[in-house]
Amino acid sequence: SDLLILSDELLYSNLDVELQEDYEENILHKAECPVLLISETYYEPKTIIMAYDGRESSIYAIKQFLCLFPEYQKLKGVLAYINTGADSIPEKANIEEYIKCHFQENSLLKLKIKNSERFEELVLTHENPLLVTGAYGRSLFSELLKESFIKASIRDHKVPIFVAHK
Repeated sequence: SDLLILSDELLYSNLDVELQEDYEENILHKAECPVLLISETYYEPKTIIMAYDGRESSIYAIKQFLCLFPEYQKLKGVLAYINTGADSIPEKANIEEYIKCHFQENSLLKLKIKNSERFEELVLTHENPLLVTGAYGRSLFSELLKESFIKASIRDHKVPIFVAHK
């Protein structure tokens, strides 16, 4: 398939919370196509927020999103760099040029976020956001130390999320 669309609230309504998270993680890890997670109260996006950490997976997700939803290039594009320890934004000139080629109205945010709640707060400050993100999931050890921002966003069902990984 080119795209899998999941409305997780309805799909998992008969499962308890722990089973929902396990089932969702399984789907996201094993999907061989991009996944669009939406809530039952879906809205038309007005801002596309692209999570960028400098890794190949985030670029891949952005490219997949732009290929599948070319009409959304008319919207505001926000590239949100999530600081992973680097002082500067990796490939800043190249990623800025790429985003400018696809979004007339665009901006770049450099974020130093220590927890997933702060990231979600930032996403929700934009009008009708849709979040684009790369590879979902980390090692069990990494998850024990710090919950990923995407996992919190998925669990809370507040914004539609496009996830793509190779």
